[in-house]
Parts: sequence; C-alpha cells; structure tokens
Amino acid sequence: MPRGRKVDASVLEAALIGFEQMWRNVEDKIAEIRRHLGGRHGTRAAQVGPAHRRTLSAAGRRRIAAAMG
Repeated sequence: MPRGRKVDASVLEAALIGFEQMWRNVEDKIAEIRRHLGGRHGTRAAQVGPAHRRTLSAAGRRRIAAAMG
C-alpha cells in the first residue's frame, strides 16, 4: 500500500470480496483437476466435491458498486 495515502474501508472490503471469489474459483479448479485425476480409480481425490460457494448479499453488492463508482 502506498505510504501516506489513506485507503477507504469500502475499497478494501470490495478488494477482499473480489479476492475471496478468486480463491473460490481456484478451489473449484483444483477440485475439478482432482476429479479428473482420480476418476477411474475410486480414490479419495475422486470423492472430493466442489468447494461450498457462498452467495454475496445485496448489501455486499451495494458496497462493491459504491466502491467502484
């Protein structure tokens, strides 16, 4: 973060929400690759399902929209 520059909390919240979504996307891709690798052998990797997806509340969407515009 740049020194001497105040960052608005809503911008940080929006960034956090965005990075959390990116992390969930990565987790989903990892689970998909594990299913492909273990699909024929019945290994534990084949049993791993996609990560639980959280939904974004209306208030969270408003905060992101306010931070972006």
